[in-house]
Amino acid sequence: RPSDEGTYECVVLKYEKDAFKREHLAEVMLSVKADFPTPSITDFEIPPSNIRRIICSTSGG
Repeated sequence: RPSDEGTYECVVLKYEKDAFKREHLAEVMLSVKADFPTPSITDFEIPPSNIRRIICSTSGG
C-alpha cells in the first residue's frame, strides 16, 4: 500500500544464554510506486546457519 512508504528498522536478534542480544540494526527506506494487491511472502531458512531469505512479490498494480 502507498501508506506503507517510509523508514523502517531491520533488527537481527540472537538468542544467547537465556536472552536475546541485538546482532544488527539498520534502517531501510521503503518506496511504494503503485498500489499493488497484497504480496506473497515466502520465507526460506538456509540450514545449518539459521540464515533466512525472505522473498516478497506481487503483480497487477
